[in-house]
Amino acid sequence: MNKTSSAIWKSSLAAVERLPPCPEDLSEPQYVNLMFWGHCHLCFLEDSKFFKYMEARVQLCSKCGMNEFLLWDQLPGNIDERLKSLIPSIGEDLCKHEREVGYVLCDSYERKSKRKRVTPQASFFHVATAVKLNKEIKALRTEKLKKAWVEDRGIAWRKIKEHSEACRDYMTWLTDQELDRVFRVKNKRREQLRERLAKLGWEYEFDTMGIANSRVRNAELCYLGHLQLAEELTDQAWEETKDDWAIFMQGVRSIHERNARCQQLKTRIRTHIAPAYSQYILSQPPKAVVPTLAEVVRMEEFLTVAASPPFDQGLPDGAFDNAIARLPELVAKWQSEREEVAMQALRSSPVYAASKEVPEGVLYHASSVFSCRKCGSTLTCPTLFVHECFLQLIPASTKRVSKKSRRKEEKEEGDTEPPASEGTIPREALDDMVLHTFPNARSWQPGSNLVLDDSVYHHTVVILDLLGLERTTTGEELRKLDPYLECLCGCFGERKGHTMSWMNALQYCKRHRSRSYDGSFTVVGEPGIRQQAPKYRPICSWCQVRSSQWRVAPTQGAVGHYMEEHRCSQAEAHALEDRALKEEMVD
Repeated sequence: MNKTSSAIWKSSLAAVERLPPCPEDLSEPQYVNLMFWGHCHLCFLEDSKFFKYMEARVQLCSKCGMNEFLLWDQLPGNIDERLKSLIPSIGEDLCKHEREVGYVLCDSYERKSKRKRVTPQASFFHVATAVKLNKEIKALRTEKLKKAWVEDRGIAWRKIKEHSEACRDYMTWLTDQELDRVFRVKNKRREQLRERLAKLGWEYEFDTMGIANSRVRNAELCYLGHLQLAEELTDQAWEETKDDWAIFMQGVRSIHERNARCQQLKTRIRTHIAPAYSQYILSQPPKAVVPTLAEVVRMEEFLTVAASPPFDQGLPDGAFDNAIARLPELVAKWQSEREEVAMQALRSSPVYAASKEVPEGVLYHASSVFSCRKCGSTLTCPTLFVHECFLQLIPASTKRVSKKSRRKEEKEEGDTEPPASEGTIPREALDDMVLHTFPNARSWQPGSNLVLDDSVYHHTVVILDLLGLERTTTGEELRKLDPYLECLCGCFGERKGHTMSWMNALQYCKRHRSRSYDGSFTVVGEPGIRQQAPKYRPICSWCQVRSSQWRVAPTQGAVGHYMEEHRCSQAEAHALEDRALKEEMVD
């Protein structure tokens, strides 16, 4: 390169803001190629992810980087050990910072503090630099010359590292400048969109579009696409995307309308239904199986009145009198549906599979012991209706469809908007309103996890015979006796001969190959004397929300939850807590 060209290069580089001067070991074109060119220096691959190895003065793609940096033992030739601290080296893999910024810290062999490694790691050395320096040091004949050369190279290496660090600072600054530019452009584009949509009456919807999820039409297209472009909005771009924004904004408006209806529905529930619901629960015997408030609201008799438009007006007194009068009948139907689910599990068990008719009331017999396939717990009625594994979020009645199917339907059917707040609302929309009003409420949904454990059935029959009780003895009656047993059969393995409560013992029961269960237990002590105070899983009969989701301090427990979440008085909260059906926690 002649002097004229060199002067032009130097003046051009000097005009670049904050760019470090060209180092002595590189020419100006080589320096520009390292700092600004977008290709791999070996394979010339473009449009890929590159890493700048500043100390090695090279930019490589990930594939070439693996070949250009090798372990010390893999370097060609017998490399002098004194060169280890003078050759650019990298760690075994890229740290998080290096992957983010796109350049690699080619620190010396001895310094890896920025990688924050606890254990020693392998170092990979730059092959070209190692071969070049090894050739230079071997060309020197005396040890004195080699020592002086190593000292000079150490000084040059420190300069290279200082310059490389300055280059990295420049690249970081350059990245920050670009991010700041993109941020300003996006903000300006956002304001331009807001101004244009405000003229069309969508200002509030634009400001609150963050409430939309992916199910809203054009949500991803507008929120993640059109809005995030790093370019100012032109008239042509606005005309091309205006219809997309109108559809999206209508979806956001529909969400606001639904939320307003849900808030009014919540007010109606608290004003008219909740007091009658609380009164009904307190009128029931202790440990009664009752539906949650959300399940009561979803009953047709209550929901049609609670969700009747217009929503901006209150309901007259006595609007729910007919539904409240039928509440015992509706709850009985609700309970029979759940009992039928348990009966189906009972009929499909080996114990009753051959029976044409199952005796009446067998569901509540002490021998009808169920098992949860999910956690393995043994369960009896009625506590199986509040078992933690069976309590799931209330499912939506609307059919879930894939994004591809939804887009296909939208294309075929056009823009179908949800029904207005006035007029008849479809049942699916009403159910969705209830789900948004009670987002964390759960209901009993055992699915295939509920099974009758025939091995526990036979063991329980042995216990009833030992106690001289009828086979029709209920689970609650046996719980009151709470017999303690010495476990004698082989089901208990290492626990054979141990003494435990009957519910604890049932956890380990297995099917006997001999099909004979006599002699499995002996009764220890007097039945009816509880040796340990029972522990119960906290539960709210109003919503059955997990106790971990209660918005009260753990010390306040269920009473605090009733008062805070359901606005019950302190007396009501204590009464509800005392009468609630709870699942006993078995050690």
